[in-house]
Formats: sequence, structure tokens, C-alpha cells
Amino acid sequence: MRPANRFLRPHRGARGPRGNVASRLLRGAVLVAASTLPLFGMAASAPASAQIADAWVTATPIDAYGGWRSARLEAMGGLRVAAQDRFMGLNAYDYSNNPAGLRSARDTSWVQQGSQYQGFEDHYYGEAHSALQRQGGFRASVKGSEKWALGVDFDYSSVTASRHDMLATPDQGRFIRDFDMPFATSFQPVLNDRTLGATVTYPGLRLTYAREFKSFVTFGLRFGYQKETERRRLIDPYPLNGESRSTEYAGGAVVRVPGFGDAIRVGGYGQYVNNKVTDRSQTSLNDDRFDWTRPQVGLGAQVMVQKGWLHGILDGRHRSFDGEQVARVNWAPEFFMNPFPSITDPRFVFKKRWSSFLSGLRHNEASTRWFADLPGGAAHVGWEWAYYREYEWIRPNPDVLQLALPLDVRRLGYQSGAGVSLDLPEGEGQVAAEVRLGRDYRADLTHALPDIASSDLSYHFGAEYRARTWLPLRGGVVLLRHDPDRRDGIPPYKGIRVTGGAGTYWNALGAQVDVMFAHEHFHFSPLDPSTEIGSGDQFILTLSRLF
Repeated sequence: MRPANRFLRPHRGARGPRGNVASRLLRGAVLVAASTLPLFGMAASAPASAQIADAWVTATPIDAYGGWRSARLEAMGGLRVAAQDRFMGLNAYDYSNNPAGLRSARDTSWVQQGSQYQGFEDHYYGEAHSALQRQGGFRASVKGSEKWALGVDFDYSSVTASRHDMLATPDQGRFIRDFDMPFATSFQPVLNDRTLGATVTYPGLRLTYAREFKSFVTFGLRFGYQKETERRRLIDPYPLNGESRSTEYAGGAVVRVPGFGDAIRVGGYGQYVNNKVTDRSQTSLNDDRFDWTRPQVGLGAQVMVQKGWLHGILDGRHRSFDGEQVARVNWAPEFFMNPFPSITDPRFVFKKRWSSFLSGLRHNEASTRWFADLPGGAAHVGWEWAYYREYEWIRPNPDVLQLALPLDVRRLGYQSGAGVSLDLPEGEGQVAAEVRLGRDYRADLTHALPDIASSDLSYHFGAEYRARTWLPLRGGVVLLRHDPDRRDGIPPYKGIRVTGGAGTYWNALGAQVDVMFAHEHFHFSPLDPSTEIGSGDQFILTLSRLF
């Protein structure tokens, strides 16, 4: 589960982690989010553990691994619980990551093609920052009969970001965080601000098969693969680029509870992810490789309720890994980090292999979401709740280079939301409103970083109106309130997001076409010394067809 807050940043006035200036800068540049799979929405969108892209969009509203989004609901103010989209229902396939849920995700074959653009720019202590995501792909499922279904999910995404990392500000470095990708320390002094940038591409593929056995149980299998490739733009004597490869194997089952038919179903799944993160530094004078192997195990269970006017799902999940990074360096005599004299004698080539750090993660979460039709069928209510606890650590071994700083952190948080929607007469449209609250807590057991308690509160208002029977128009407004630390005495900052869109049925393709656009703007409170302002845009286009 990703933390609830939209713009994670260090505690104002907090000092960064221990270490020299260069290592702290690089640490901030390659930060990693606490988790990679969002709890709500397309929880299964990322086939395996991924992390590099998310590091470059921290402190922005861009969700690198957000997966498929409903263009209709996003155009209506980013609704999530107050209204439903027929292509994004409450089912174990879309919500709970259970491959066996594919067979009941739709009652027919279907295909979706989606494209997304999202950009964000902000100014922090007078310096400009930017992040840009482009994403495209398709999802499809073929139901050969009532007994089985075969699905494929493919997406290709890229993130391009440009950052400034400044240590002269009260924040002591905007992008210094409590979790980071490993890096090789430069040892070169950094006396002022410098620009950090990267482009990360990350294609992903999932294949899912679900089949009913007997009349009450469905089994499912899934294979997933995702690769992330990083290309940094950083003037530094020690170039470093990262790559992550994740292969997922998962199996699950969904069982009808005897006597309840399809009204109550119970499911569970198991998952194994073979994940390896590799950092390479290669020039004419060095060829270094840092392999972080961290196979991940995941388990989950869910209860699904679908009884006429009531739809709901409860689930619990666990995932964990124990990993090790192995470092290999190969330095020519002339290389500036070679501890031997810089001469051309081949006897002074420096080669070394060692276990550079051990790492681990334990993550548990529980969540639920419900949607109900009120008497009369024109009004609907929805609500959701989620809670997570996490413990993560890194134990470095600086035999030659210290490839990561010590980490010993506990996190916990929750999200909640509720909303109501009302259908207009004669099927002319819908109006809806919802409120969402999220809070996160972090305790650094190494005492290198301050404890943080952040919170988010947002109000969503959306509407859909059929200007013509074939042309529904949509719009919405979101009021944002974010507090990076509720205990620091500084008022939270506020923002607004305006959304709009439309849809139509394209007869030539036999497909539903939906488009949305959003603009977002925020600013800090007058008491915040950063005088930060920011704005961003988002565009989504989807084509959906049922067969």
C-alpha cells in the first residue's frame, strides 16, 4: 500500500540522514517509496516489485505505478467510492490481486486500450522542478465459455524528472527520505545546489488464466514480468544507472459459500516475485556492478459480497522479503577511487567482491470497500477503509564502499472515505460527492530522521450530464489539504483540482470512448518559508469494448 499522503517530503526543518554531502544528495535522488502496489483501484496493475520510477516522482501527485484509471470517474472529480464504472468494478481481479477473480470480473469478453499523460511543475525556494509521466497499454480478457477466462495486461510507461537538491534550505534537502536505492558514494564535495535528472522506462506484462472446477470453485494462475531501466542525467565523476527486473508467479482460488450462490465468495492467493535491482557504473576506467537480490513472498485473502443492491469486498494481505546486495568493483590504476597509486602498472588494478548490505521488509494490510443502492435505486452510497503496518531495515557493510545508509524504520497508516451519488431522472446523468482522509506515521529507529505524522484531506464533487443521448459531459472539483507533519505547528497547504471530460460510443469500432483532462494548483501557507507553488495537468484517453 502506498502511503496515503500525496506529497511526501521531509519534516520541515529536519536534518537529513548521516553521511557526507555527496552521499546525501545521491540518497535523495534515488529514494524509493515504502511500497509499490497501491491498495485501492488497480491493485494488481504492477506485476511485481518495482521502485525506480517512483523515486523520481516523489513530492508530486504522479503515481508511477497507479495502473489503469477510469477516465469517467477521473473526469468527475476523481471519484472512487461514491460512483462506479462498469469497467472498474469491485472484484477480486481488479481489487485484491487474485488471479482466480478474472473469470467473474466481467460476464463477457472485453478489451480496453488506455493512454495517459501527467505532468507536474513546482517552485521550491526559487528553484524549478518538474516531473512527467507518459503511459499507454491495453487490457483484455477472453471468455471461451462459462468455465474459463484468459486475460492479458500490458503497459509501457516512462517517467522523466528534473530535480534540484539543495542543502542550504531549512529542509536540509528536499528529496532526502527514509528509504533509498543503493548507490556508490562519489566522495566528491558538493558546495552548492545541483540539478538531478533521469528518464525511467518500465514496460510490464501479465498473463492470467482462470478456470472453474466443479460448480463452486475457480482456480487461477498468473505470470507477470516488469523491467525498469534508468538513465540518469547527473554531472558526477561516478556515473550510475539502475535496472530492476521482476518476475511474478501467482496462484489463487475463489470458492462460493454453500447455500449463498454467487452472493458470498471467499478467495485467497499466493505470490512469489523474483526481484533483482542492478546498478551499473561503467566508464573506460571502471566497470562496477551492484546486484540487490530480494525475492518477495505475498499472501492474500478476501471475502466478496454481491447481493442485488449491495456490493462489497474485504481483504487482507501480507508481503515480505529478505534481500542482499553483492557489490563487484573493477578499477583501473588511473581511476580516481583506486586506493593504489594512479599509475598505469596493471598490477595496481583494484578488484573486489563483497556483500555490501542485507535488507528486509514485513508489510501487512487490511482493507474494505462497499457500494450500496439506497431504496428506490436512484441514490447510492459508498465507503472504504484501509490500514497498514510495515517494518523495513537495511544493514550496510562498508567493506570498500558504503552502498546504502542504515535503515530501521516502522510505518503505519490508514485511509478512509465515504460518498454519495444521485442518478438524474430519465438517465440524464449523475451527481456525486465524497470525502477522503489519510494519515501516515513513521518512526525511525536509527534516530537519523525525525518521526513524522502526515495527513491528507480531500473533498470531491463531480457530475455527469448527457447533453445528447450519445454525448455525456463530465466535470468535477477537488479541494485538497495536505499537512506534511501535523506536529510542527506550521499550517497545512491547500490546493484545488479542476477536472472535465466526455464520452461517446464510436460505432465504427463498436467501442466506448472516454476522455478526461485535469488541472491542479497548490500553494503553501504564508508561514512556510519555502513559498512553494505548484501546478500540474493530466490527460487520459480510453477505448473500451465488450464482446
